[in-house]
Amino acid sequence: MHFGADLGLDNVWDEVCVMWQGYGPPSLLWQFYDQTMEHFFHYLVKDMRHVECAAVWLLTDEGEDWLGDDEFDDDRHDIPWGKEDLVRFLARSTFDWSTDWSNKRIRAFLEHHEAP
Repeated sequence: MHFGADLGLDNVWDEVCVMWQGYGPPSLLWQFYDQTMEHFFHYLVKDMRHVECAAVWLLTDEGEDWLGDDEFDDDRHDIPWGKEDLVRFLARSTFDWSTDWSNKRIRAFLEHHEAP
């Protein structure tokens, strides 16, 4: 953890939420947060069923492009989902959710600490 547990945050997710909710611009360690999130989703996707991966992939930009393809054939059954596209989408979506997520630790931190 970048801030350390002594500042009242319990985990990296708390830190991510604090960063995105106004404590300051993403720190120089942002690449660490990003890589950690992508590593987590690589692990998660590995255990997902093919149909689950394909369904979520359809929400990605690549999936939407594939659905909107003028040459779309209603008889196509195989969705060409890509693991990297899926992992990147899940990580970015999670970061988007961090702007709205809160708990007492995050609120207390934001109340009592000034942005750098």
